[in-house]
Amino acid sequence: MIEWVGSWPDEVKPELERFAEALAAHERGYPIEGRMVIVSGSDGRGLKEWMKPDAYADYCEKAKQQPVVASGKTFVAHDGIVTAVVSRYAEPDDQLVLCSHELIEMADLRRAEDEGWVYPEDARELLGIVFADEYATERLREEIAQQLGWPFADTHDEMALVRLADHIREAMPTPRYDPPPDDFWGYWQTLARMWSMTCARRLTSPKAEEALVAWSRHPMIDDGWAPVESALAEFYDLSDHDRDELVRFAAERIWDPIEQGGRDAWTLGLGPGPG
Repeated sequence: MIEWVGSWPDEVKPELERFAEALAAHERGYPIEGRMVIVSGSDGRGLKEWMKPDAYADYCEKAKQQPVVASGKTFVAHDGIVTAVVSRYAEPDDQLVLCSHELIEMADLRRAEDEGWVYPEDARELLGIVFADEYATERLREEIAQQLGWPFADTHDEMALVRLADHIREAMPTPRYDPPPDDFWGYWQTLARMWSMTCARRLTSPKAEEALVAWSRHPMIDDGWAPVESALAEFYDLSDHDRDELVRFAAERIWDPIEQGGRDAWTLGLGPGPG
């Protein structure tokens, strides 16, 4: 059961309830128990009210190294309830896309809580599973949206992926010294996250396909991203495997080549090497 907090648009909430029901019945889904909070603005407001103080402090610290602020975030709140805080959008289609993504994350977190599974503390494993989960969430969201007969909504600014790659390349200092600084890694990780979600949408979104073609021609990108995309698709098909096995898979096949790509980009202006 979902507790809806805030002023929800009349045309959005019933559709999200339908989505939650379909998600619970899906072979990859899980019943949702928690709250979804809608707030005005997209600057992280509303999180302080619901997050545990140490988690909120950690979020704020990491946000300093990120080029964009997330418009939706799912977490275990200070009262132990799985909670998603989402920004209010003017267009219903945008709101449905954002909130349905967070509903899947709520279900995944609820399942992890029920199973007693916790995310790894090792940064390599954590980053790998985060990027893999973002891809899997978007793939599943698209599947359920089509199942429900939602009108096709190509609402994402997919070319932001290429613009961010441009920005990273243009902002690199000369000369550069190893190791790459934390602010570079913040941008690189955001880039990888955006890319993984765009890959998940390419089968249904012409805009995503167009952005990925432009991405493949970018001076900072090489053929090493193709094996990572294949690994993301393979991860999606391995959903019934042990979670710890999936973590190891994601660390080796997804994060390792992305990290190497960041190091290559810093020194040579290239993308990831083969995974």
